[in-house]
Amino acid sequence: MHKILDNKIETISILNIENNKIPIVVSIPHSGIYLTKKMNENLRDGIILPNMDWYLPELYSFLKNMEVTVIINNVSRYVIDCNRSIKQNIDKLDNSYQNSFIYTRTTFDKQMYINNLDIEEVNSRISNYYKPYYEEIEKAIICKLRTFNKVYFLDLHSFGKVLPADIVLGNVKGESSSEKFLNLINNIFTKEGFKIQNNTPYRGGNLVKYFSKRIEKCEAIQIEINYNSYINNRVFGEEEMPQIKDKIFRDTQLKLKNSFLELIKILTYWV
Repeated sequence: MHKILDNKIETISILNIENNKIPIVVSIPHSGIYLTKKMNENLRDGIILPNMDWYLPELYSFLKNMEVTVIINNVSRYVIDCNRSIKQNIDKLDNSYQNSFIYTRTTFDKQMYINNLDIEEVNSRISNYYKPYYEEIEKAIICKLRTFNKVYFLDLHSFGKVLPADIVLGNVKGESSSEKFLNLINNIFTKEGFKIQNNTPYRGGNLVKYFSKRIEKCEAIQIEINYNSYINNRVFGEEEMPQIKDKIFRDTQLKLKNSFLELIKILTYWV
């Protein structure tokens, strides 16, 4: 279940920030389970906040020992979605989670709030949770560019939609990375037994768009993994913190670990 932020909770966790042995920066923006106190008090009774990227920090926990730099957002995407652009008119926020950086309806189209959000609240979330996340990613990429001539940014997500794929790779249809980099990841995952789709239905969100455009020597790809591949092989509904089936989780974690070992070896050689 979601929890309430307090002064003791870090809103962003950063692993291996000063380690520049590997030219990869990883982002996990949608797995956070913390809400602000003010938001929690304004939620309707019985509201469920589903379709988070459940358990991804645990699934990719092996990255810490691989010395990969990982930046994790501990704040719920329902507070503010760091994978959406904030270039919108705050007075005319789109209620849809697919477009807006702040939702007023859940992914199951349920009204979330008792009272409408005011501009002060929206700006507070941007200042306290959105901008700091982007700043940490940018610092990590720039730091690595002092050592490497290119940095590879991977934005990790998961999905519950029924698809004939275990993983969807998104590079905004060629805008955020080279075909060579996309094919490399595709081939590595395929060799581990994953079924892969490219750019359909997930092309890549604002994070891969933003950093691939903002930083010339940064290639960026979004990686979406199916809930069925690591949580449980079933249809997922309107629920929070679905129960993990341990064997599926561990088997997939091992395949991901092998994939990243191979990816690190090849990318380190490339740069």
